[in-house]
Amino acid sequence: MEKMFNDVYSEKDNVKDTNWDKVETLHNKKIESLDEYAEKLDRIIEQKEYNHWNSVEDQERNRKLIDNYDYKKRTADKVSLYTQRSILLENRECFDQDNLNRIWSEIGSNKLEIYNENKFAQDLANDSGKYKVVGLRDTRDGRICVKDTDNIKRLSHTATHETMHDLSFQKKESDSNIESDESGKSIIYNRERFISGIHVAETKNIEINGQIEAKKIEHANRYLNEGFTELYTIREMQKRGENPDFDSYSQEVGWAMQIEEAVGEEIVADAYFGGNLEELKDEFNRMSRIENAWEFINYHIDRYHTTNLVKHKNAVDVVLRELETDNAFVRVRRRV
Repeated sequence: MEKMFNDVYSEKDNVKDTNWDKVETLHNKKIESLDEYAEKLDRIIEQKEYNHWNSVEDQERNRKLIDNYDYKKRTADKVSLYTQRSILLENRECFDQDNLNRIWSEIGSNKLEIYNENKFAQDLANDSGKYKVVGLRDTRDGRICVKDTDNIKRLSHTATHETMHDLSFQKKESDSNIESDESGKSIIYNRERFISGIHVAETKNIEINGQIEAKKIEHANRYLNEGFTELYTIREMQKRGENPDFDSYSQEVGWAMQIEEAVGEEIVADAYFGGNLEELKDEFNRMSRIENAWEFINYHIDRYHTTNLVKHKNAVDVVLRELETDNAFVRVRRRV
């Protein structure tokens, strides 16, 4: 899950201690080779201890409430680092320089934290809905938050999934337009757009004399993005000889696999890690008989996740079955 825009289970905007200037200017050097990542990650993984956020009192209190905190933290950190190393080396051609610099600057920075259950529920995501949230990545500042558990396999699974979100393409855009009405009131139209993987979230609000009068949040490709995130997560765990501890987005994973089979692994990876979403959309629409097929299936995928109505699942399945049939026919013709 991703906090704010990728996590439907908590509407609270939990942004704390964000210092964007520091993040953007921490490392301005160009990375000449991704082999540097492997070397740096190897050095970090071999360290006996990681630096903790022990200068903040509430974080210290949180840690005291977690049994075997140091062991769990080190386990989650190592899983995260192994995932970074594997994905960066396997998909090196997908990453642009801005995202490479972002990831490089944050390696070993303790962006991943384990929260005790009460703290996680109070500050991040409560369990009042039908889904039990076990981890999230805050889209605004990149923090990875994992809910405490004594099940180490589950901890590893969650850390891998949230790290995958962090490795996916990230971009933030914003703009404002200021006007005045006849009475002299200042009206500000704000727009903020986040891209995370293939998930696009846009917030629009109207601010009058310092007060927000209207706010609207729109999402695109939200839960298909979760499907691809979990698909990549499962593959990474299997590389390490681990099996997923629980089902997460199993339906969305199935749809993601069907789409990847149709359009190809490279196009999907370039969209998810490299931000080339338009190529994925264009290829999918080109292969489908339905007009605007990409928008159609993502509308029904998102609706199915939030409503669980079978009609939305059936709508997606029809499009993907036709896509599979058409491509199978093309492959047979090519072989002949």
